[in-house]
Amino acid sequence: MARAIDRLEEALQYWEDICYWLSIFARYPVGVKSEVVAPFVGPIKHWEEFRTYLLGAVKNSKSFDWDRFSFLMNEQGEMKGPFVDAFEATTGSTLHTLLPSGLFSWARSSRRVYRITRELQMMLEQTSLEGMKFSDVKWPFDSFVIILDEPVPSTIGTKCDCILVSTENLYQDHWFRCFRLFEKNDNSSRRTPRHIKRQVEDALRREDFEEVLKCFKINSGVTRGCSFTITTADSSEKLVTNLFKNCKSYGPAEDNGGWERSIRVALGLCLYLSTLPPKSAHKSGWQPVVATSKPDPKAILTGAEVCTVADSYRFSLEERSIFEREYQGGGGYQVSAHFRRGHWRRPPGKGSDPNAPRVIWVRPTLVRRDRLTENALPGGSEHVL
Repeated sequence: MARAIDRLEEALQYWEDICYWLSIFARYPVGVKSEVVAPFVGPIKHWEEFRTYLLGAVKNSKSFDWDRFSFLMNEQGEMKGPFVDAFEATTGSTLHTLLPSGLFSWARSSRRVYRITRELQMMLEQTSLEGMKFSDVKWPFDSFVIILDEPVPSTIGTKCDCILVSTENLYQDHWFRCFRLFEKNDNSSRRTPRHIKRQVEDALRREDFEEVLKCFKINSGVTRGCSFTITTADSSEKLVTNLFKNCKSYGPAEDNGGWERSIRVALGLCLYLSTLPPKSAHKSGWQPVVATSKPDPKAILTGAEVCTVADSYRFSLEERSIFEREYQGGGGYQVSAHFRRGHWRRPPGKGSDPNAPRVIWVRPTLVRRDRLTENALPGGSEHVL
């Protein structure tokens, strides 16, 4: 869990690192002679102020400070401008340019983190959201984080174990529901070491710009994995059909498999939470993420709280074996016991009412139960703990 929630800190460190290098290019454009043209404005100028702003002034801020820490999209929903161009030229991507807005939304809205058990994650991933509307979803907070015990693999070889769901004002008064996936990576260190920064500052004083560029090339080759998609919070939109077809997406286009599984988990969790009673045994109380008497005053997780959510259904050993095979992509055959994907439906008597919310969870169901041993439970049955 600790490593998964650390994705937010790692992503912010990466953003800070890129802004650090861009600030050097902007301050010494003639001497450094970098191919990156970086204007000394916005986050390139004010990036060192962001942590203090996020942890302190955020409580008194009514809206995000776009002028200092990011930029607004244009009317076509495009990310363009000198800062964006400089960021893309440095990293090969624009994925992190809007990260401060997402972290601000989370810090100001809730600082809440949901950790879901592996069993619940598997069930949610195998539950279809086809036909669901935004109006069916009761968001627990405007912005929140989900951490996964089992990283979600994508079709391009990466694995995601942290999801940030946020509501952001990305264009004038237009609000968007945003989803960010953060990649699990064993090599989590993305910050330029302090001794390298001291070496850079010394080189700048000596006007040894070749040494500066050498340090940059050595320390800027690894990127922090992140995917990002946005969609308007329009209650008439269908979640699955419109989320992937009509929304603006900033991430690998071919990574649709990982996106769909992650979105099913995020939205399925919201639906599942709305079915649980206030004091459910399947949802823990809120506990501090940072369990220490002396938290780092600059860590963005300071003050964050985590809640563990489990499924109300417990697998039998036989079911677990079959579901694990399906979950890992092993597939099944017509003559084998296998799971049928679940879905969300309207309450009894409301099936023909298009305005009735889909709040009844029909869990993934075990097909060909006769292939199990005698005492196994069929999937989809309610087993009260």
